[in-house]
Amino acid sequence: MDGKSVATETGTFLGEFPYVRIGSGPEKLVILPGVTLENEPPNRFAAWIYRLGFGRFARNYMVYVINRRRGMPPGYTTRDLARDYALVMEGVLGPSHLMGFSTGGSIAQYVALDHPGALQNLILVVSACRLSEEGRKTCERWQALARE
Repeated sequence: MDGKSVATETGTFLGEFPYVRIGSGPEKLVILPGVTLENEPPNRFAAWIYRLGFGRFARNYMVYVINRRRGMPPGYTTRDLARDYALVMEGVLGPSHLMGFSTGGSIAQYVALDHPGALQNLILVVSACRLSEEGRKTCERWQALARE
């Protein structure tokens, strides 16, 4: 299935979690993207990009790319984010296949550990259990920039 003919929808779960839904297959695939400094609700362009990237799954799945909620307090952890995503999966979508990209993979692992009933399968993509020395330095630089 190409990315052009796929049904797409944008919205918000529980009034806090922006999402893009792609496709209308019989099963649900939740995708947690990596954490970025910006966290804007998906617009038409973002929906188009997601459709191009994930449209191949749309025949068999309703694909939900869910962004984190806005206004996270200081000290909010990946485990806290996992609890947020589990609220959506347990309260709205039901058990789903869960795919985490990058830091989304770290969050997805906590969903699996703390809320195993929320997911059917866990898929990790370009995720690691720890940072390399170079990765740690990059994150420290981002942290300093964010503080400025």
